[in-house]
Amino acid sequence: MKTELIGKTPPEANEIGTLGALIYEYTTFYSTLHDNVVSKTEECKKSIENITESDDFKALKYLEGVTALQPIVSQQMEEQCKQLAQKIYKCPNSSRASIEEQLRRSPYHECELSFGNADEILKDAESAVALLQNALDESIDSKLGILLSPKIKERLQHGISEKIISDILACDDVSKLRIVIMNTCLTDQSAIEIINRYLKRVVVKNVKMSEFKPSIKTIEKDQIPTVVKEFEQYMRNSISEIEEDKDDVLPMLQLN
Repeated sequence: MKTELIGKTPPEANEIGTLGALIYEYTTFYSTLHDNVVSKTEECKKSIENITESDDFKALKYLEGVTALQPIVSQQMEEQCKQLAQKIYKCPNSSRASIEEQLRRSPYHECELSFGNADEILKDAESAVALLQNALDESIDSKLGILLSPKIKERLQHGISEKIISDILACDDVSKLRIVIMNTCLTDQSAIEIINRYLKRVVVKNVKMSEFKPSIKTIEKDQIPTVVKEFEQYMRNSISEIEEDKDDVLPMLQLN
């Protein structure tokens, strides 16, 4: 009975249906799954770590050198990358010997990977990469959008003889401006000083849309003007906090 039910580990060549044979077969499938998940999650972790070394991230830090494009968000993003990288699944001992040894006693390895949670682990890792990349893209585009403001372009016109200024003014959308900044930040660090020379009196305040609290939560058609007026007052109050009694100061709000 022991031979028929338990079998040997590893099973003999013609052994089927025994516990030893089932464990061996299960271990083969599990090891393949384990190797695949470990490989893909390590790639995701590396992608997260590489974000702060990417040209896009360098462009963001470059843009943060422009006083009109504050506040600095790159430090917060670096910390977010570290935190998410640490949360990515990691096996403490991914050797085949460790897997085979532990699967003799349990259907799972010590890393707790299973056929049931493998897809979720991979999805979470891929989502973390996408989340950070989207956040980086949005941060860059948000800052570049300020440079496309008519008032900002009007001020930059005074420095149109400078190459970086003329290149910025030639752009009519964020995608084109992004190419200009990307190329410049990798080759000419002094361009920041030139941009700041013409935008030094621009003051930008970030305003969170979530902080706007209208008096009416469920809005009917004839109540829309009331909410619009409240939002207008919210904007006016926000911009009054950075207004200065000087004609050369340009206060701006950036909605987040």
